[in-house]
Amino acid sequence: MELRHLRYLVAVAEYGTFREASRHLHVAQSAISEQIADLEHELGGPLLDRGQRATRLTAQGRIFLEEARKTLAQADHAVDLTRRSMLGQEGSLAIGFFLWGAGNFFASIIRDYRKLHPNVKLTLFEMHASVQMPALIDERIDVAIIVALADAFPDGNIVLVGPIVKIDPAILPRRPNVHFTGIQPYASLPSYLSGIDVAIMPFARNAATANISPTKTLEYFAAGRPVVSTRIADVERAYADTVLLADDPADFVAACRAALTPDADRIARGRAFAHGQRWDAIAERMWADLAAVE
Repeated sequence: MELRHLRYLVAVAEYGTFREASRHLHVAQSAISEQIADLEHELGGPLLDRGQRATRLTAQGRIFLEEARKTLAQADHAVDLTRRSMLGQEGSLAIGFFLWGAGNFFASIIRDYRKLHPNVKLTLFEMHASVQMPALIDERIDVAIIVALADAFPDGNIVLVGPIVKIDPAILPRRPNVHFTGIQPYASLPSYLSGIDVAIMPFARNAATANISPTKTLEYFAAGRPVVSTRIADVERAYADTVLLADDPADFVAACRAALTPDADRIARGRAFAHGQRWDAIAERMWADLAAVE
């Protein structure tokens, strides 16, 4: 028994003759008659009284007709539901978001989506960043460290803020808990920093990093976040008692674990460093030096 058997019987019952059913279904009258005969044979009895002028349902035919209509309606519903799901109009959608990075537009997007797709079950869950690095994603990054962090903190998130330049994106780790945000407005960085546990500087030690002095170090200090870095010369020379330093991926993971329990003294020293290196303080010292020369 197939759905076409049900459709043919329903059509004959509704239109009263095989001829009218054939005309509406665009199927040969003989084909409809043969299919209904097969159905009756399968059921073991007649569903129709075939008269010269009209065809009527038998008692058993009326029972079968009621159930056939329900079955066809359910089949049509299944097709419609599946098609709507393929178009994104039915089903469920789970969205993970960072509260501190969603922006003011996020709530309005969700509200508009729910209006457009009322039949989609929308589930929102807040994600939390364990570690974060706002910077250029370039040849200076130690990819092995990012992989180690992703493996060590499967329930956390590694957020890398900044454009990907001078490095093949294919070599960057693509893990569910590693997120590349792309370029972001500088004014948005404080909101990113406010939502993290550990600020990281996973620099590879190579010619590109031999003489760098990362300005983000002071930005991290100002945000009051624990900082973990590879052993970059300038960072070690200036901030060895404030930044947690690591030599390899395993050390870096261990340092991040330690940083998850914030050291108030380290954070206070970092903020003092940042306060002393703000632009107006630097300008004041420069003016003082110039005045001393005169």
